[in-house]
Amino acid sequence: MTDMRQQLGYQWACDFLNQQDHQISSYQITPVAGDASFRRYFRLHAHSKTWILMDAPPEHESIHTFIEIAQSWRTMGLAVPEIYGINQQAGYLLLEDFGDHLLLTCLQQDPQQASQWYPQAIDQLILLQTADISTKTLPSYNSALMLREMQLFSDWLCIQGLQLDKNEVETQCRPLMQTLAHTLPKLPCGPVHRDYHSRNLLIKPDQSLGIIDFQDAVHGPLCYDLMSILRDCYIHWPFAQQKAWAQHYFVQAQKSNLLPEDTDFNTFWKQALRMSVQRHLKASGIFARLYLRDHKTGYLADIPTTLNYIQEAATHLPDAELQQFSLWMQTQVYPRLADFIAQGQN
Repeated sequence: MTDMRQQLGYQWACDFLNQQDHQISSYQITPVAGDASFRRYFRLHAHSKTWILMDAPPEHESIHTFIEIAQSWRTMGLAVPEIYGINQQAGYLLLEDFGDHLLLTCLQQDPQQASQWYPQAIDQLILLQTADISTKTLPSYNSALMLREMQLFSDWLCIQGLQLDKNEVETQCRPLMQTLAHTLPKLPCGPVHRDYHSRNLLIKPDQSLGIIDFQDAVHGPLCYDLMSILRDCYIHWPFAQQKAWAQHYFVQAQKSNLLPEDTDFNTFWKQALRMSVQRHLKASGIFARLYLRDHKTGYLADIPTTLNYIQEAATHLPDAELQQFSLWMQTQVYPRLADFIAQGQN
């Protein structure tokens, strides 16, 4: 069953391809797994060729930034999809097809493959961070934005999801969130993908990694994307392994002049762990919102892993605000979490 936007997008893509001398009478169209947004993706098939149709309704999504970033990053040698066709007014793009082989799927099937893919993911990240893309193109990942993101945890998971008292939640969350929002934007900054993890990295047929879902990129702390991939909401690695991969990144980043020369690894690692707390507060709130507002239950099962990263960071950081917040999580958030998740999965 198709809807009107799918039909219009399909017709536009077919007309565009036939104008490019792909004289094919009809194309097969199939849905592709989407992301946590209003965007949808479809695969067009014809003979041995495939393309990806992105449907981004203009009232909800803008494709302008996606286009600008994709063109800039491809020029830098980053493996992002080539854009074949643009219908900006209607919100459609025709993209290169990287296939369906998610890095996450590969790692779930064979965790030993991580030793092959994580160094490559880090090397791609270094290349992304050295990209010469204007700060005018990328919004600033400033204190206000970081704070709004963390408040998703308070508003959607704690208050609306777990039904915790609003005043208590705000009292417990405010010290940590304000400290993170004040300090993190001062870290070394550059281009940030903002969702650099195993579901947005595809293993291409040539065994290289392709990068997708980068339209929400910002200019912000460099360690954000590193924490996204090493402390991935969808798959967990031992803390010692996370740290070893972070050391690989640290060496490459210093060689590329991304970090100040006088930065030592232990200081960098603690800063990165604090950055991960911000991300995981945001992510857990988004997962709750996807269920409560958008009726998408598929991310509920990822909330415990996401929150556990915050607890893990608390065992390695001396920060008083984080210690107090961690204790509150243990006594108030975790006891209600299982019932909330079960409610959505039943």
